[in-house]
Amino acid sequence: MTYDCIIFASAAHDGIKSRSLGPHKVATVLRQNGFSTLVIDYMEYWKLGQFFEMLKVSIGENTKFVGWSSTWTQLGTDFGFDQRRVPFKTLEFDILNQPLTNFVSTGRFPAILQYIREINPKTKILVGGTKAPAISKYLADNPDYKGLIDNVMAGYAESTIVKYAQDPDSFGWYISEDPHAMGYDFQTGTTHYTDNDFITPQEILSIECSRGCRFACKFCSFPLIGRKDLAKNWKSKECFRAELMENYEKWGTHKYMIVDDTFNDSTEKLRYYNDVIQSLPFKISFWCYLRAEMVVNEPEQIELLRDMGLVYCFFGIETYNHASGKAIGKGMDPERIKQMLRD
Repeated sequence: MTYDCIIFASAAHDGIKSRSLGPHKVATVLRQNGFSTLVIDYMEYWKLGQFFEMLKVSIGENTKFVGWSSTWTQLGTDFGFDQRRVPFKTLEFDILNQPLTNFVSTGRFPAILQYIREINPKTKILVGGTKAPAISKYLADNPDYKGLIDNVMAGYAESTIVKYAQDPDSFGWYISEDPHAMGYDFQTGTTHYTDNDFITPQEILSIECSRGCRFACKFCSFPLIGRKDLAKNWKSKECFRAELMENYEKWGTHKYMIVDDTFNDSTEKLRYYNDVIQSLPFKISFWCYLRAEMVVNEPEQIELLRDMGLVYCFFGIETYNHASGKAIGKGMDPERIKQMLRD
């Protein structure tokens, strides 16, 4: 089967088979609008020869675009090459058995793109993901990519990707039409996986409960910081529960990474989603990003998070130097944070 749209993505962390959420959210929107879409996860586990064979059977005359997510892969830039991967020289004699990332994450990326051009010269090649703005100038200025990358899309893509699939020639090279995805109804938006995603029961799926962060740390470059209307961007209880139930009934999923910028930005929000989790006929476990100061000020969150199923978390503790913390917008006494972590 050939597909209208194909999207490539890498895992979020080495050794943890957790899929990147963005490509699957985009794929869901495309499918809902009539475009057959294939997401290829885990680029780091593919061999070059396997990749070529997959392209042969999935790209056809109907293929609108092939998209590449830059979120967890530094596309086409040698400075993004992960030196822990197998060096080129050890496998030069058998190039088809080289890891795909030996091409995608280095200056060899044009060879990959040229192969797509040879299968269907009309298929557009799109780069997206969180690093797209950062690498766009490199890709634009590098003569090796001339005529090989058609567009770079910045920001959230749900509200733009369908328009792009319908008429890609109407867009310029750099697309930033709706960087905050304000044209996307997040409250009722969801992510649906398909049989071709090969979800396994023990893997960790990513899920969004909300978008944006009420805080505005000085170093943060995320697009939706300092927001005061966060409740308007909470996923509805009905939608959240339906997504959890669908994943459990279809794939046996009960492990999640909640990818909200700050999951515990309000206790009200934790109570809101705890109501849903407690109504489930099964238990979930999850990890997420937490703000330490919120737990210090509202210790009720400790029991709430435990009851919801928290098993791992990231705290953004940038410094225990009080003066440095104040300078970046995190002015709480470090000793209070340390005591909270002990508790």
